[in-house]
Amino acid sequence: MVASHDKILVVGAVEVLAYNDTDGTRKERAGRVRFALIPVAREESLGRFVERNVDPGSRVRTEGWPGYSARALADFMHHIRVIGRAQRAHKRLHHIHRAFGNLNTWLSGTHQGVEPKHRQSYLDGYDFRYNRRKTPRSLSDIRKHENFGARIWLRINDLDSATV
Repeated sequence: MVASHDKILVVGAVEVLAYNDTDGTRKERAGRVRFALIPVAREESLGRFVERNVDPGSRVRTEGWPGYSARALADFMHHIRVIGRAQRAHKRLHHIHRAFGNLNTWLSGTHQGVEPKHRQSYLDGYDFRYNRRKTPRSLSDIRKHENFGARIWLRINDLDSATV
């Protein structure tokens, strides 16, 4: 069992993209994600997160938590999807549940825990990878350009006189 002082509060958002499949049925798929640490699940923290990560006027679906108040989401179209039983939550808000499940698996499986001072960096890293999952070359291209510009080549004979 994990002690409560080891737990963190993470808020997340998933962009939901609508499309029509081959037979014309309207479907939805997950687009980009964004996760952030927040100190408390109150309207100030949640409202700041939504303001920073969602375009004004966008539809925001929530499960009815009181922190998602009318004041916190004043610039958005707020649609509340009351879940009822917890077992139904993954059916009503399945994109965000899948995103949190994948994040949890990635953090606990790949990294086997994260130091508190690095938690937001890990969340940002997950966002970056998830949001570029359809373009696998983008990460390697960025790495190539970073490394290309950062290297300084010196011959061994030049080390004595080099000023870096």
